[in-house]
Amino acid sequence: GFTGGARFVLVKRVLSGSWAFWDTLRGINSGNEPYLRLDVNNAEVSKNYIDPLNAGFTIKSGNNLVNSSGDEYIFLAIA
Repeated sequence: GFTGGARFVLVKRVLSGSWAFWDTLRGINSGNEPYLRLDVNNAEVSKNYIDPLNAGFTIKSGNNLVNSSGDEYIFLAIA
């Protein structure tokens, strides 16, 4: 478990999907968080896909990027 939340989170859908990441430099908060995708040349985007917890983070439900129902995901989180 984490103490104070995650500072870096990287998430990807196992079969196909984008590598999306959040970090505390851009801001991981309870509102819209800026994130980048590692597999495209897109600019930073802000959506409410992730929220901080005292012991880590939670991925918000109902989004196709990092939490689509029935799909499997891998992640890396660094405190």
